[in-house]
Amino acid sequence: MTFRPKPDHVTPKTSADIVGFRKQIKCPLIIQFAATLWIVYGMLLLLDGALAMLIVGLSLLPIIRFLMAAVFIGIAIVALRGDSRGLRGHAWGSIVLGWAQALFTLIFLRPSEAERLPLLGYTPLLIPLALIVAGVLALIGNNRYLNWRKKRGFCP
Repeated sequence: MTFRPKPDHVTPKTSADIVGFRKQIKCPLIIQFAATLWIVYGMLLLLDGALAMLIVGLSLLPIIRFLMAAVFIGIAIVALRGDSRGLRGHAWGSIVLGWAQALFTLIFLRPSEAERLPLLGYTPLLIPLALIVAGVLALIGNNRYLNWRKKRGFCP
């Protein structure tokens, strides 16, 4: 019995080969970065919801935070697995929600905090900025994502 290495250009024939073939093709880096930002945003929402639950008890605010966290973490997982048909909708939703949260933060930011701590007073704007950046990255990488899905054998 002689050992013959498999060439890289062989198409998969069995279902086990297809699973191995799909794992070899990596998700585009720009989508990985956007998904990482979505996961970080979801984790921060979970932490914020837990803190809100400790402060105000079980009310609507923590429940909304937990649901939003689940949505963003779910979006990231679906994008990284390649199960989403495209990221355009997720990207626009992320951008719109990021701008809405940034405007809300600017409206309700206390001027005393910003004057007392010029640099740290505006740190609450970094979280919506990360959400906006994730949306822009997903928009930029949408075509790469669709090509990656096509290479993995998913229908468009």
